[in-house]
Amino acid sequence: MVQGSLSENDTLPFYPNNSLQSKNRKIWISQSNHSIGRMGKEGFRSYAFSESTSAQELQIAEDPEGGIWVLSPLDGLFQYNQSSDSFVKRLNVSGGRSLLIHDDHLLLGNDALYVYLLTEDGLRLERTIPMEEDLVTALHVDQNNEFFAGTQKGKLYHLKDLETEPRTIYGANEAHRVEELDFKQINEIYVTYDAEGRNDKLWVSSASGLWLLQQQFFKTVEDLPMNNPIGIAIGAQERAWVPMNYLYQISREEDDFRAKPIFDNMQ
Repeated sequence: MVQGSLSENDTLPFYPNNSLQSKNRKIWISQSNHSIGRMGKEGFRSYAFSESTSAQELQIAEDPEGGIWVLSPLDGLFQYNQSSDSFVKRLNVSGGRSLLIHDDHLLLGNDALYVYLLTEDGLRLERTIPMEEDLVTALHVDQNNEFFAGTQKGKLYHLKDLETEPRTIYGANEAHRVEELDFKQINEIYVTYDAEGRNDKLWVSSASGLWLLQQQFFKTVEDLPMNNPIGIAIGAQERAWVPMNYLYQISREEDDFRAKPIFDNMQ
């Protein structure tokens, strides 16, 4: 542990608001005076960005090769250069609020969600997902490689992968009512996973409080028409059969259920 400081200096952390422990066990700290601090065996070191009269939060991420990236809302996207012991600007983007690196992709959020591919030559923009007069303020990827994004206006989105369209996540306090949740600005998203119960829990930290979103009351079955099933038979190995013109076999696929027709003309 290291003591913090109420006065700005280069030897002690100043009002930390974000942190990351890198693979080489150094701790990188976003400080409110728009600077990055680094803690290691060699002591504490501070890296200043442009001066700001108001508190700023810099986003920190580490790539698979151990490279450290910093997103400044004022100055853009930077990468740490070990040989020069300094941060080098990689993108001249303004208003950056969220940063996520997963495998060989870098996601950057401001007035849109930008998906970049990390290459040996730098960054290559693969996709832009626009936001309607909003800002992406939080990003998360879970253990299933599915992505979540939160915005300044309290919108919560889910992306099955980086090629699909984002889907809005809604809430329900009863089985037949769907409502838009009043998150206000979303600051952080996190998913916890219970392997035994196959039950993901989605945590949202926002301006209106700490939220816990759990699975819906009923899970729909993919590829199953909803035209009055007249019966159901439950079998072994988490399978079921439903007669609806065709005989459908329902089986589990990871966390979802799928239906496939087996026999036709079952009326």
